[in-house]
Amino acid sequence: MSLPARRGFAVRWAIASGVLALAGCLQPPNAPPQVHLAVLDAEPAQLPRGAATPDALLVHRPRARPLLDTTQMLYRPRPHEVGHFALNRWAEPPADMLHPLLVRTLERTGRFAAVLVPPPGGRPRFSLRTEIVELVQDFTVTPPVLRFALGVRLMDESSSKVLAAREIRRTQAMEQGTPAAGVAAANQAVSAALAEVAGLVLEAAAAP
Repeated sequence: MSLPARRGFAVRWAIASGVLALAGCLQPPNAPPQVHLAVLDAEPAQLPRGAATPDALLVHRPRARPLLDTTQMLYRPRPHEVGHFALNRWAEPPADMLHPLLVRTLERTGRFAAVLVPPPGGRPRFSLRTEIVELVQDFTVTPPVLRFALGVRLMDESSSKVLAAREIRRTQAMEQGTPAAGVAAANQAVSAALAEVAGLVLEAAAAP
């Protein structure tokens, strides 16, 4: 090898070595992949309002189907199949994040003297039970969508009467086919569902 060629090789090797050393500083060897945690925290901007009453409402923690009572973030790659992302998860099970959102949403309606969580420390007139039926990023359609379904049941505890029972479903388009876009769509869907829950509860609680 000629002297100029050897010098050129040495320069290229030095540059390559420096790049590798810098990469080693930025990413420790054998570092585990970073897991991204997401939250459900969106509340409706607009809500129906109710005339203030002395009634109290007990809001139970939402139930969730076993597949959804977890921090795993689910997606549907093909019909009749479901998987979960390896590096994207919920910070808490969705039911735990939805519970305070329900409470704050119903407080903001102004209808109830108190919106309580178990144990209530008394006997509220009304109680609300919910169940997360579906929360999945669906890639079987184009563009992909986020599907959210919530079962809702309002009870009059004084008469043990079911005042309202409904399954609220929301389908929210995702801007991209990514987990982050799915999280954004999930918050939009949940916010819209919360507004519908508030309207349903106010209407049912005001019925004679």
